[in-house]
Amino acid sequence: MQHSNAVVAAIAHYDGVAPLAVDQFFPPCLSYDVHVFDVNVPGNGVIAWTQCASGASYGGSESNGTRWCVPQEFRWNTAYNYTQTTNAHRNYVACHELGHTLGLRHRSSGSTCMRVATISPVWIPPYTTTSQHDRDEIDAHY
Repeated sequence: MQHSNAVVAAIAHYDGVAPLAVDQFFPPCLSYDVHVFDVNVPGNGVIAWTQCASGASYGGSESNGTRWCVPQEFRWNTAYNYTQTTNAHRNYVACHELGHTLGLRHRSSGSTCMRVATISPVWIPPYTTTSQHDRDEIDAHY
């Protein structure tokens, strides 16, 4: 997987903030919270995303924003032209998507990787870590 270093950096960032078992092997091991792998989905305009894995366990409530599932999948879209991205950009994406797996939502402001970003044509992300607000949100969940 071409993005392993970015995932490792994001895992190190979240280590100590929340329990997170991440697997980057295929087939996935039997005990993980998040499985990271590449997919090729041309034309969807998305660099990466997270979703509940097939057969996942669910909890919480969708109506009050506490819905969760385990395990989850973090998918890197290999159809995207990664030759235009930097290590900082890949670190931003990894931090952002792993943040979603911990229950963080998009932010419109602040010094955080959870801030929504667009790439046109190349965006250099300013943030590859979470904010104190994000860490407080994670602490409230765990």
